[in-house]
Amino acid sequence: MEFRITPPQSVDHAVENLTGPLTQRIGATLSSFWDLMFGGVEAAAKKKQNERNRKVELAEELSKLEFIGELRRRLEAIPPDKRSEPDTQIVGNALMDLRYCMDKEELREMFLNLLTSSCHSDTADDVLPSYSDIIRRMTVPDACNLKLFAEQKRLPIVHYQYTYQKGSETALQNVFLSNPEYTDCRRQAISISALERFGLLKVYEDTRYIDKSQYDYERFRRTDEYFRIKEAAEQDKQIKAVSIYETFAEITPFGEGFSSICLPEKTVPVIPK
Repeated sequence: MEFRITPPQSVDHAVENLTGPLTQRIGATLSSFWDLMFGGVEAAAKKKQNERNRKVELAEELSKLEFIGELRRRLEAIPPDKRSEPDTQIVGNALMDLRYCMDKEELREMFLNLLTSSCHSDTADDVLPSYSDIIRRMTVPDACNLKLFAEQKRLPIVHYQYTYQKGSETALQNVFLSNPEYTDCRRQAISISALERFGLLKVYEDTRYIDKSQYDYERFRRTDEYFRIKEAAEQDKQIKAVSIYETFAEITPFGEGFSSICLPEKTVPVIPK
């Protein structure tokens, strides 16, 4: 069975008419970039079509139409006197990077927030071109973890360390347990490291002047990963003990700016500190 998409003319021009006559230039800008970013990809894909990728293409087309409809609703919700034509650099980057994230609902939501903010006069100047590239490189757990830091500002982190006769060595860095939705220590450590690399978080190493009594660090000694590291250490006679370096991570000013523009409003549950 061949899957074909023959949307009506009203759908063909959905982006062009995003915001109606009062803000036709906004819709025209978005429409031009949408055609540029997605048109070539679709044309190349059709040359290699088979039964399987036709179904995939259908799903992608429906996702794009759904995205367009939601974007239109959000733009129409902006008060007329607050609507502004978006910066073409912002829109061009966002729609190009969006191509790689259409199947991730959480990341699509972030792109929707970014594009909507770029068309609102109150927030347009706060949208940076680099934001869309960061979203493209994020995973869903990254977005969820960042949301926690945007709400809590600072959360506990530890490093598992091997202690030797002289000195120590890191066994696992950036262990993070505050997100109940994602509990794999190693994957969460990678996520925290990525968010720090993006400039959204800062992991502190010198915590001498910070009151850490507000955090429950003992729970870091009860993870499966901690017990695996201890078991491995027992097989190495040079390792005297497994220790925990207690610290924390904090959202940066850049991370706060990014979060205020891109993160959805849904609250993420947090494990008590």
